[in-house]
Amino acid sequence: MGNLRPAIVCLAGFLVLLSITPLRRKVPLLRSIPAGVELGFWLGLIWLCATALASVQTTRSIDLGLATGRAAIYFAGQTFEWLLGSLSRWVAAHEPAVVVAMVGIVASSWLVIFARAIAAFRRSLEPRPRLGDWWVLRLRRAPRRRSRRLASAEVAALAELASLRQVDSSPQTVPRTSLAR
Repeated sequence: MGNLRPAIVCLAGFLVLLSITPLRRKVPLLRSIPAGVELGFWLGLIWLCATALASVQTTRSIDLGLATGRAAIYFAGQTFEWLLGSLSRWVAAHEPAVVVAMVGIVASSWLVIFARAIAAFRRSLEPRPRLGDWWVLRLRRAPRRRSRRLASAEVAALAELASLRQVDSSPQTVPRTSLAR
């Protein structure tokens, strides 16, 4: 990376302006910054500082990084040894079936996690339909015009149905001759 000093200085100065409450209330742009954005600026400053420190490559900085890594591994090992050391030694010495079962359970758990991660990765590579892709609009053809003869036949049938409704449906009703055909 290039020289990050100007970016760090500008971002640090901006965050100092954000931290001074009376000044923040008076400046219109600083007044309306949401808390999430301000948190992003702080995380950006931390990231820039860590990147600037990591980009330094001298023999002393490399040795310091390696020593820090070894110390972190050592302290993590000491913590787990303190928490689980005596129990794990006793179980390994007296109950080998429990050790084999636990190793099997842990291995199968990691296998399931790995399989699910692969499935999720494959799903992420599949193309996703966008909102407009599944809206299929089928164009309907314009209705054909009917001939006048068909329309007049339909009108006659509707008139006949209307006359049926007007006829009384009691048992003394005699069917009309036009309907008895």
